[in-house]
Amino acid sequence: MLLEGTAEVRTGDRHLRDVPTGDFVGEIAAMGWNAGFTYPRTATVTATSPVRLLVIPSRLAPRLARDLPVVGERLRRAVKERLPTV
Repeated sequence: MLLEGTAEVRTGDRHLRDVPTGDFVGEIAAMGWNAGFTYPRTATVTATSPVRLLVIPSRLAPRLARDLPVVGERLRRAVKERLPTV
């Protein structure tokens, strides 16, 4: 989660979105790795200003999502919105 600053998400030469303060990235990896999924990286995130981050280890994300349903719902919604469809 970006506590301060901004970033951008790109795939190859394509700009996907800007990430403002308060938003998060890495949800696909965090939710998938501990569930046994093996998604390749879907994008690259680059800071566009100095940032301060809150980093949640991927091994804790599923537990956090389970124990705090509002967090789990937001993570699942983000994964659904951001995961490329096959």
